[in-house]
Amino acid sequence: MRPLLPGCRVFHRTKAASLVAPPPWLVLAYAVPDQTASYAGVFRLTQRGEECYRFCPRGPDVARHNLVTFESTGDSVRTDGATLTYEGIVVRRDRVLSSEVLLFESQ
Repeated sequence: MRPLLPGCRVFHRTKAASLVAPPPWLVLAYAVPDQTASYAGVFRLTQRGEECYRFCPRGPDVARHNLVTFESTGDSVRTDGATLTYEGIVVRRDRVLSSEVLLFESQ
């Protein structure tokens, strides 16, 4: 992620977190300007809501394939941009105050 960070644009994908009543999930996404790479942090903040979060990244080229890597396990899946854009990728966090980082690389 570090090589991508200096030129990234930041996208807040969920509402601002409140200390009084935090939302179940907080999601931040970072993308390089040419949209060939991006990553997202998906954070489960409370027990409320579902154990899964469906993340649909903005901007993948629907004609290209993408390699999606889950930081917690190192597992990767190859999928097309259209599937990512319209169906997303499911992140499961069954523990509160846990997170997943997803790395998206266009191929």
